[in-house]
Amino acid sequence: MTNGPSRGGRGKGRSSSAVRTPVHGTARRWDNGGMAPTDSHQTVEATVRRVPRYGVLMGIGVVVGVIAAGILTWIGSYEESQALDVVYPPGQVFGFLLLWTVPIGLALGGVVGLILERIARRHDRVVRVDRETVVDDED
Repeated sequence: MTNGPSRGGRGKGRSSSAVRTPVHGTARRWDNGGMAPTDSHQTVEATVRRVPRYGVLMGIGVVVGVIAAGILTWIGSYEESQALDVVYPPGQVFGFLLLWTVPIGLALGGVVGLILERIARRHDRVVRVDRETVVDDED
C-alpha cells in the first residue's frame, strides 16, 4: 500500500494536470485567466420567452383535488345506503373521492399550463447573442 494518491489523481475523475498554477515570472499557455482559447465567435439571434413550469401547475392541481375531496367528504351525508344497506365511513368516502378529484385537478393544472404557454408566446422577444466555441487544447 502506498501513501500517495490513488490512480485517479485528486479524486472524482480530476487529474493532477487539471488544476495548474503558473509560476511567478513565467509566461505559460494557461496565463489567460484560466480561460481556454476561443475557436470561433459569431453573433446570432435567439428567441427568449417565459415558459410555465408544468410540474408546479400540475402539483397545484393535485393539491386542489385533495382539498376538493376533503370538502366534499366534510359536507357529505353518512346515512345508510338505500340500495345496499351499508354506511360508508368518512375515510372510505375521502379515498373514493380522491380517485376522481386528484386526476381532474392534475388535468386542469396541465390545461392551465398550456393556456399560460399560449399567452406567453405572444410576448416572445428576439435578442442578439454572442456565441463562442471554446476549444480545450490540454490533450
